[in-house]
Amino acid sequence: MRFRESFALAWDKRALAHAVAAATAGAVFTALAAQIAVPLPWTPVPITLQVFAVLVCASALGPRLAAASMAEYLLLGAAGVPVFAGLRGGVGALLGPTGGYLVAFVPAAAAVGWLCRRGGLVRTVLGCAVGVCIIHAAGVAWLKIYLGQTWTAAFLAGSLPFLVPDALKVLAATAVIEAGRRKGFA
Repeated sequence: MRFRESFALAWDKRALAHAVAAATAGAVFTALAAQIAVPLPWTPVPITLQVFAVLVCASALGPRLAAASMAEYLLLGAAGVPVFAGLRGGVGALLGPTGGYLVAFVPAAAAVGWLCRRGGLVRTVLGCAVGVCIIHAAGVAWLKIYLGQTWTAAFLAGSLPFLVPDALKVLAATAVIEAGRRKGFA
């Protein structure tokens, strides 16, 4: 093997190791954020910091790595690792009332990563807002099926109570993302 080929292979291995480590860090960050949960008495869906983690990871990692990170998070949870809110894990957690929100983390992360990749405050806020909309849409749709309720009831239980907290998460994530950009992290 020539030096150039050897150097290229070593570079690819380093890039792959970096990508795997970054995706895993995003999954771990999301798992930790899931444990900061506030249960609400009128809905089976708690307020957590998972959405914040998805938004920050997506902007930091970009669309592909962010989607891979959230897929890794879901696979860990499905395998029984207690990464979901309340230290829950297993396929049952994915099929429970929060399943739609959890599964939506993958497309939301890809969308946010894509929309935020060019930077700018407005793009970041809009990208994060789009991510939250994707998560809410899938969450409400799944909650409607899971609870056998009307669209209105599913929206009242699965989206309305989270609009203000998630708007605050968008603002907080935007602040973190923009601070990271100013420091040269993105």
